[in-house]
Amino acid sequence: MQICEIMRHNPVSITELETVGAAARRMSESNVGLLPVVASASAGKVVGIVTDRDLVVRVMAHERSTSTLVRDCMTKAPVCVGLLDDVRYAMLLMSHKQVRALPVVDLGNNLIGVITVSDLLAHYVNGEDLDGMLRCISRMHMPLAA
Repeated sequence: MQICEIMRHNPVSITELETVGAAARRMSESNVGLLPVVASASAGKVVGIVTDRDLVVRVMAHERSTSTLVRDCMTKAPVCVGLLDDVRYAMLLMSHKQVRALPVVDLGNNLIGVITVSDLLAHYVNGEDLDGMLRCISRMHMPLAA
């Protein structure tokens, strides 16, 4: 199965020069936990990704302002997949990189979609592969109690 068969088309995104306040509002309005970051509103080239966790860990935990620019808290050069990549490849990337979503890009690295763990759950049929992938993605790295 190819990514184009199950990905979400026309994802909500944000530019790197917008504020984290705008990112938080956009996430809330769209009911999403991540935004692909594009170079500009007219050029959809993916330059980063910002998640709700990034806003908490990189902004709120350091008492930074909501006027902080997205580029100052985003993950730069995120792992992306292509339209024709196999779903199993996306699963392996999610597992290896410990992420729950991947931007889908064209050959010019322009944003065309997003694939999430939820998409995999809704469409994937091989329960054994899916179970292993979910275990790897969801594992927590918690410090051991002394």
